Amino acid sequence: VWVTSSSLTTINRISVTLNSSIATIAGATANGVECVEYSSTKVFISVQNAVGSIMLINPSTLTVTSSITLNVPPNPIGMALNTNVASSQYDKIIISAGGGVAIFNPATNLITTTLANPSSVISSGRTIKYITSTDQYVIANPGGFNIIFLSIASATTFTFTSVIRNFAGIQDLCVDEASGYVFTTSSGLGAGVIFVNTIDLTTKKVNLAIPTNVTCGISGAAGKISLDLPNKRMFVCGRAGQNNLVSAIKYL
Repeated sequence: VWVTSSSLTTINRISVTLNSSIATIAGATANGVECVEYSSTKVFISVQNAVGSIMLINPSTLTVTSSITLNVPPNPIGMALNTNVASSQYDKIIISAGGGVAIFNPATNLITTTLANPSSVISSGRTIKYITSTDQYVIANPGGFNIIFLSIASATTFTFTSVIRNFAGIQDLCVDEASGYVFTTSSGLGAGVIFVNTIDLTTKKVNLAIPTNVTCGISGAAGKISLDLPNKRMFVCGRAGQNNLVSAIKYL
């Protein structure tokens, strides 16, 4: 497990078997957000800053190899690796940023499509996930209080598919393709409870909103969600002062 920090210039790697830190990697940059573990020698971490950069870490040596900035959009946050060999964007990392999405080639460490924003629907893209069954990407877009679906038009282009609105305070999303759900987390106005929204992947309809006992605070970094797919559980975290809690929610 890779742990980034919004303030510290370190990256930690934790062993889930030992429940302890393997290493603290110095020479990293603050404001690290999403991680993509691409190979035995490449881990990419998006760095949310005005310049825009991607940190490259070698997991074999646990060192920072380089900081990639060429054509990286400002404030990159989400990253999704396309692992579908049948897709025209196979083996590419799609980066979600403030003004749209960019395509990154992890084999060459280069941005191949600088920034795309079909129908100008992306205002502040955060988490992005790839959906194999529909060959689409779904993006959490807090600036528009919505989630956005983009289809793949070619190796370098996208088309806007649909949008689901009324997600004020949206923070994060995850996809369970086997069960047919998209899950999102939304925080309230100011300090309060995080809501988990369940969306049907086929109909794009919101099934229900579940309030959790995790206090979210006003931090934009609160409300991260992860899925335990084999056991159909989601883990939702919040952050507000001492309330660094995690909720486990079972779904069907």
